[in-house]
Amino acid sequence: MKIVIEPQMCEWEGMVESAVGARDGEEGEKLGGDEQGGDDDGLVACINANADRLGTGRVSCDDRLVVTGHQAWFWHPGILAKDIAGAVWAEKTGRKLVHLVVDHDVNAALRLQVPVEKDGRLYVQTVRLGKEMVGVSTGWQGVVDVDEVLEKVGELDEPLRGVMRGAWERVQAADCRTLAEQVGVAQVAMMEPYVGGAGEMGLLFTSDFAEMKGFDGLVEMMVGDAARCVRIYNEEVRRRPEAGVGELVVTREFVELPLWGIKGEKGAGAGRRMRVFADVGDSREVVLVDEWGEVLGDDVVMMPKALMMTWALRSGELGRCDLFIHGTGGGIYDGIMESWWLRWCGKRLAPMAVVTADLYLDFDVPNSGLDELEAAVWWAHHVVHNVERVDGAVNDGDGVLVEEKRELLGHMDDDRDRRRRRAAFKRIHTINDELVKRHGEVIEAAETRLAAAKAGVKNRAIAGRRDWCFGLYDRCELKRLREMIAGACHAEKEGDLRGDCEKVVGSRDESL
Repeated sequence: MKIVIEPQMCEWEGMVESAVGARDGEEGEKLGGDEQGGDDDGLVACINANADRLGTGRVSCDDRLVVTGHQAWFWHPGILAKDIAGAVWAEKTGRKLVHLVVDHDVNAALRLQVPVEKDGRLYVQTVRLGKEMVGVSTGWQGVVDVDEVLEKVGELDEPLRGVMRGAWERVQAADCRTLAEQVGVAQVAMMEPYVGGAGEMGLLFTSDFAEMKGFDGLVEMMVGDAARCVRIYNEEVRRRPEAGVGELVVTREFVELPLWGIKGEKGAGAGRRMRVFADVGDSREVVLVDEWGEVLGDDVVMMPKALMMTWALRSGELGRCDLFIHGTGGGIYDGIMESWWLRWCGKRLAPMAVVTADLYLDFDVPNSGLDELEAAVWWAHHVVHNVERVDGAVNDGDGVLVEEKRELLGHMDDDRDRRRRRAAFKRIHTINDELVKRHGEVIEAAETRLAAAKAGVKNRAIAGRRDWCFGLYDRCELKRLREMIAGACHAEKEGDLRGDCEKVVGSRDESL
């Protein structure tokens, strides 16, 4: 097990209080609400409306929030680690944890990949729990038939079958209106043993942003200063090519904004995303258009691209987000966002932390590297010519043949006559063939080793994956993950950590 926490959890409170102090000293009104908390009412109303329908946690306007999240699919323990960290730190500091479901994204929400062992080989089986719409955001897809999902769940092996059954039974009891809501409720149920009960974790969807005045204010501010906003955005993107973030398109008349436009109502099955541009060619008014120059109507909902999504929460315009917890990838690209926001608006953001974990499943199959495969290939070729060199292979009955072969090899270079040398080579091969015939078990063992090495190399790629659904992992191992993160939370300094897992605390491992 490997856990990455950056910075150390004992530093989080100081980061938050420092950011709060810096932001309190900044001038300017909040775009979405009162000067202290942004659009608190809108954020709280959305979380609590979800709680009423979905059975998830409630918050109040007085609560200070820790936010983390991911897309609507059944993700791996590295994502779970973020929620665990948020939960234990929120519990320690009297805050509330909110899980954000990125439901305006397009992803396969109901596709599971599971490992299968057969005859010493590992295979990956893809299981589809239900029907999905290709190319449509999960928050704009309608609900799937839970009974059909439960039928597919019944075909899974334990422990995943039991975990999934309990999660989808929770979905069945909720008033879900979209596919993303169903997956979000299932995720909360699956996380419950590690982060607390469903009544403790608030659930928010990025599609809820459309209901908040603060987000509308951010979009209006961006549209009103589109050219400068995007120029700074692209400059910061170019400074960090390792983040893999693409630049926005800028022409004389059009400026692409870090937004998606989605047409249609949530759950209605439309939900295909389109790029959004500001038409700056007309000096009278800036209008929003799609990539074909068609003006976007009131039926198109604005949704944030990745950098703007966390910006909206960390800016304080949507409410009191004290800390946002990223995985490794988000921790890289949000550095771009921080510089962009500070240069463009001159304001500081709520701090972020990076948390992730590597957990691996145990498989009782050959697991080999390329070195072992090369050695096995060499041995399989070598042994047929050298049976007598295998410890314990030959016996007293082979002594005459073995001694004759040694004599022939020992005097091969002494005799330069081609005919006699040819005869000697032929006799050596005859002896080798006879020894192979007498001791076929040696050759069989070499062939078995080679086959295992070949299978082991293929197995290693699958066994080395860290991205299996966390419902596949042993519950004791996941509880151990929580214990390790809780230990980091309550440690006064890095040296106070205890445990037998590998930890990276306070320095990011960007290979994850």
